[in-house]
Amino acid sequence: MKERTLQILRYLAVPCLLSCLGLNADDRDMNETNSSKNKGHFVSTYDRLKGQEVTPEAGVVVSGGVDVYILADYIYWHASEGGLSYVYNGGVTPATVVGSSDNILSQGTYRHPQFKLNSGFKVGLGLDFHYDGWDMGLTYTWLRSHATDSFAVAPTGASNSALWSTQAVAFLSPVAIGNTVLMSSGAPTSGSADWRLHLNVLDLELGRAFFVSPKIVCRPHFGLKGTWDTQKYNVNYAVAPGSAQELYTSSDVVKVGIATESETYEIARKQNFWGIGPRTGMNSCWMFSRNFSFFGNWALAALWGQFKNTRTDTANVDASSGTAIVSNYTAVNARARTHQLSPVLELELGLRYDYWFCDDEYRFRLGASWENQVWFNQNHFIDAGADSVLGDLSLQGFTLNVRFDF
Repeated sequence: MKERTLQILRYLAVPCLLSCLGLNADDRDMNETNSSKNKGHFVSTYDRLKGQEVTPEAGVVVSGGVDVYILADYIYWHASEGGLSYVYNGGVTPATVVGSSDNILSQGTYRHPQFKLNSGFKVGLGLDFHYDGWDMGLTYTWLRSHATDSFAVAPTGASNSALWSTQAVAFLSPVAIGNTVLMSSGAPTSGSADWRLHLNVLDLELGRAFFVSPKIVCRPHFGLKGTWDTQKYNVNYAVAPGSAQELYTSSDVVKVGIATESETYEIARKQNFWGIGPRTGMNSCWMFSRNFSFFGNWALAALWGQFKNTRTDTANVDASSGTAIVSNYTAVNARARTHQLSPVLELELGLRYDYWFCDDEYRFRLGASWENQVWFNQNHFIDAGADSVLGDLSLQGFTLNVRFDF
């Protein structure tokens, strides 16, 4: 009987004692778990993580400062564009083997502007928010590029053929003005090409830098990309038909004694483009010491914009004596306006040094990187009076970065 009484007292007293000592946590945890289940997975997870630092921010926080950063980059980039071939120096089959199945044809070449490196710059301004480590920045990119090329009389066994994107130029020949014939079938004896690019870009992005591990920092970002740029492409051809060309003839007047004449034909094209669209990407770095790190960045944008193009062809014919027969004759005068979505891919890889001072509240950054950018479907120059996409714009080169956070 005594043992039975002790068991009953123990059963009643122990829960009361645990409750007085605050040791009923299991019951409370069970109630919270049931409550979380009732809220759903996302809300319950949000409640559990609220107030906790899951991914510690890696941005600069200045005590008493404004948490602003400025940057200035020197860029030395190579700009090039596809579809700008303007002459083909092709081989000619020797007459002695015409009709033979085993002919000998010298190898020809396509010529285009000789693209080169050009200097430019980037400048930017940003703000580090006191909200979960987010920051916002605006960067402006300025680049001017110029490329030229020229050709002369083709070597023995070859001939020059005027081209536009590997297709023969339509000279609209022969065009008769009175008794003068323009652009005969004679091959161009010489010529030149001149391509110019004026590029302006604005990048607005919102991102957050955080530690994935003690040595790896990532910064996903998203925002907007905008651009306005101008391209010009002028091509000149010189044609000398020779003495077979009859300049002045009529039914009642005999041929005038002008044996030869020369002709120049210029194709002037201009393209204006503006575009704006969403941009997103990821910046990442691996810190192999407190101050030095390797970094790699990528971004992808889709720009909705407008291409506005014009083309004007003019011809001039001079006699062998230097007399102008036809001056500034307009053979083509066309324009085109199209709207299109143009993707942009950006890649960057480099090394940088961070110097912290004033109790690690201020940072000076110096970096060097190699950048690649591909602007898809940027060549909309008018070809023979029609608009067509002919090539991508490629930008690549060295970037020297200077940044100060204060």
